[in-house]
Amino acid sequence: MELNRENWEASLKEYYRGDSRFGEPMKNHTSLAIGGTADVLTSPEDPLSFRNLMVVLKKETIPFFPLGGGTNLLVRDGGMEGVVISLRAFNRIEVLQETDNSVELFVEAGVLLQKLVNFCKGKGYAGIEGLTGIPGTVGGAICGNSGSFGYEVRNVTASVVIMNSEGRLDRHNAADLAFSYRSSGISQSDIVVSANLRFQKDAAKEVAAR
Repeated sequence: MELNRENWEASLKEYYRGDSRFGEPMKNHTSLAIGGTADVLTSPEDPLSFRNLMVVLKKETIPFFPLGGGTNLLVRDGGMEGVVISLRAFNRIEVLQETDNSVELFVEAGVLLQKLVNFCKGKGYAGIEGLTGIPGTVGGAICGNSGSFGYEVRNVTASVVIMNSEGRLDRHNAADLAFSYRSSGISQSDIVVSANLRFQKDAAKEVAAR
């Protein structure tokens, strides 16, 4: 399929909701503000649209690239072929369960990491204090096992929901994701959609101080 708006809309029709930009300058989406254009930059609004997008890309053998916060990305002047997928619309943080001592959060991949850090700081949820100041999104932080000062994302990760290149959603326990120093076993053809993260409770002022 030739990547133009007419073919794009004909292929996805009513099965996709989200913003799609053709010939989008990637300098507008990276922290270094450099790089050429992407054939298409798209941002699905919901999981079903995301799944349908992946099914079409697989069927048409169109390459794709998941974009997080664009803070660890150098884009060449020649741009990016295929479809760049942003999950900026996937930005929810919700409490799943809570006890006197701990809490489990549902966090979508497009949440900015510092939004999560500040959320935990305000609530007194301990476990990612050392990630203060690290840019990017939660999805990127999980793929790269972001960490600093003895804190790592893997230490608070219970499970991760991943979309594969065929549009299938699977939940993986953290123990199965082969986390190591600044990396994970998550394939480059897979995209993190959300994660369940577990934190210990502490006084908010103590978390803020750390």
